Amino acid sequence: MWLAASRRVELLRHVHPLTDIMAGLVVAALTIPVAMGYAQVAGLPPVYGLYGSIIPTAVYALLTRSRNIVFGMDSATVAATGGLIAGMGVVAGSEQALAVIPLIAFFSAIFLIILGVVGAGRVMRFVPMPVMHGFIAGIAVVVIVGQFPKMIGLHSDMGSGIVQNISAIAATITQANSMSVVLGVSALVIILITQHFAPRIPVSLIVLVVATFGSWFFDFEAMGVDVLGSIPAGLPDVGLPDFKSINIGLAALCGLLIALVSACESLLTVDIFAMKHDEEGNENHELIAFGFANLFSAFIGSVTCSASLSRTLAGDNAGARSQIVSIAAAAAVLIVVLFAAPVLYFLPEPVLAAIVIDALITAVEFGKIIRYCRKMAVEFLVFLVTGAAVVFLGAAQGVIVGVAMSFLVLFLRQRHTDSEKYLGVVTVETDERGGVLVTRDRRASAGMKIPSDYAVANLSGMISFMNIHEVEASILDKMDDGTDVLILNISEVTGLDTTATDRLVQLLDLIDSRGVEVRIVRALMPTLDRYTRSELKRVLRRAKVFPNRAAALKDASQADSEVIVLKRSGVSVDAPPDSVAAAMHKATDMDDDDDGEDEEE
Repeated sequence: MWLAASRRVELLRHVHPLTDIMAGLVVAALTIPVAMGYAQVAGLPPVYGLYGSIIPTAVYALLTRSRNIVFGMDSATVAATGGLIAGMGVVAGSEQALAVIPLIAFFSAIFLIILGVVGAGRVMRFVPMPVMHGFIAGIAVVVIVGQFPKMIGLHSDMGSGIVQNISAIAATITQANSMSVVLGVSALVIILITQHFAPRIPVSLIVLVVATFGSWFFDFEAMGVDVLGSIPAGLPDVGLPDFKSINIGLAALCGLLIALVSACESLLTVDIFAMKHDEEGNENHELIAFGFANLFSAFIGSVTCSASLSRTLAGDNAGARSQIVSIAAAAAVLIVVLFAAPVLYFLPEPVLAAIVIDALITAVEFGKIIRYCRKMAVEFLVFLVTGAAVVFLGAAQGVIVGVAMSFLVLFLRQRHTDSEKYLGVVTVETDERGGVLVTRDRRASAGMKIPSDYAVANLSGMISFMNIHEVEASILDKMDDGTDVLILNISEVTGLDTTATDRLVQLLDLIDSRGVEVRIVRALMPTLDRYTRSELKRVLRRAKVFPNRAAALKDASQADSEVIVLKRSGVSVDAPPDSVAAAMHKATDMDDDDDGEDEEE
């Protein structure tokens, strides 16, 4: 389980400890306010959010093979936990909640370890991006509805259902505390605006500190504003959960559901940063690391934790290159718990709720959702159904519904095709009379010697969320340290979905960042449907495009004499445009049925 000594040395290579420590302080500044709010979402007192950001974070840092993933409380697992205990009739913040939540975390940890041991990490990858986006959006809706009353000082009788909660808010909205409204709304607006124009400023922590000082100075509590109240100083008691607090079978089932949610969310984060930093990921090892870290979370009475995309990104942007960032962040949170607990008494609840709402709004990728809506009706439907299932059925159930629907969509796409449409590169030549000839040029490159610094990867068939990871591995296997040019042949690719496209584009960007020139080969070939053509064009924009491998083996500047054509059989371009990008625009204009397929990158 523990990393081999050689692996530890490898991870510490090129590390700048001072930079990582400073990045850890940035992560801590983001963690402290958000984790306290997330603890309340799960049904625990805010201080447990800080507890869950110390020991579990440090344990994961010691066990992981990832360079800079930050582990701790995150939206999906805490929202799913809060929803489950509410469905059981357990009151948030009660003694029963303090007993049940660690028990669920304990079983989640056990199931995560089991998933890693049996090699289920690969299965966890079969979650398409529209499902993940729908899942995150659904979680955001649930949490925001739950936090809204706190942000405006409303004491509504909240239940376990979204409809019931909205009805309760609407019935009591006139009872909102005016000072709470001012504090909560102002905090949310300030945070959103600052994050948009100056994202590197730890505005959430600044707002928290200013609001806490203002609460102490002006006595907001006397104005009817709810404040955090007394927080115990020092570390929590460590011990096994109370196995008699609830039916063991029910707790185990809840633990399994939370483990699946945590695994999906965490492995997605690990995958993103493994690709970004060209690391070789090991999903099963990470699942085991998640499990052991969550055992410690259960032992200190906290909730199931997961890899945090937002905090990992914050650390990465601050220059983090090793797990020193997590250790430094955990140490900073520990200092707050030991020495700043009395000050947190005055923290206004509306401000804390605003911080949580901002974190959820930021987590939703609105750009992707808009693209689904404008360009991909089926993917948008998958997104909507997944989000609705999360909101009305629950987090784990929503993922199951979304994945099932994605498999159905994939099956139907392969059954109902539109393959009379073509997309690819043709050779443009001038005839004896000065006219333009367009030919589908698929000349073989037999006999042509491939230089030693070139790598050639051939892709074919349907590429989707089901096989994109194997496709990525096959491309990287063709390359070595001496590769200067990658020729990626996608002429035989007939189908492509948005999950595969996103990952393929990320991979091409990674290869380009290594200093390797990418040349794409796409002969004029049939495509599965309009959706595939739209996704293929996203890939073709990443590099120069050639009609065959022979042309790609020549100088890359010759690509400008080629034309991208989207056509029916018998339709050709009138004149060669000046560039590949212009050709793609020209090709789109030629076919009225495909208007609007192109998207801005």
